[in-house]
Amino acid sequence: MNYFAHYFFDHEVENPLYNFGLLLPDLLRNYSKNAYNKRILNHQSSTEIFRGAQQHIKRDKQFHQHPFFEKVQQNINDPFKNTFLKYGVGRTWFGIHVIIELVLDKYLIINNLNLLNKLYDDILFSIHSDTNWLQTIEHLDPPQFINSMVKFAEYKFLEKYTEVGGTIIGLNKIYQFVEADANDWRLNKKFWKELLLLEKIIYNEITNNYNLLIR
Repeated sequence: MNYFAHYFFDHEVENPLYNFGLLLPDLLRNYSKNAYNKRILNHQSSTEIFRGAQQHIKRDKQFHQHPFFEKVQQNINDPFKNTFLKYGVGRTWFGIHVIIELVLDKYLIINNLNLLNKLYDDILFSIHSDTNWLQTIEHLDPPQFINSMVKFAEYKFLEKYTEVGGTIIGLNKIYQFVEADANDWRLNKKFWKELLLLEKIIYNEITNNYNLLIR
């Protein structure tokens, strides 16, 4: 799952450190690439932050085997592959997994905007109250990561998903990040038009199958 879905399904009231930990594996991967010891993070549970991180890892394993994920994946597989391969963009299996997570975040945020503001509050509280865990995971540049978290919270990054094409832009940035495709998809008007239609299809699939996720 992506950031907000982890927070939405697993956050604990009045436990900001744990809630921050729920986001931590993805935040570290995206904002501190190769600058920390992932092995330690994946096996550490000595604090509330690390306990949240362990729940994140557990939830990810469950989600990709969940009937909701399998159903949505099955229904969007052909239109996604056809659109991407038509314009020479590969890694479709990877892209399908990521776009489901991004659009699920979009769906949850639209329906729970107040909770998103609480997510940002928990991030800011946590990075200003406890940074010892950065030493535990052997982070090479703690100030860099802390600064990135302040920007993440203050710029309200996740609200971009609710805009038309927001999740597609997010997917494009991830493709660029993992060096799967360096192009800005918005520059190809025909491709971008089809991507916007694809985003609607995926959103509708998540809406129609959401009941599977909350059973």
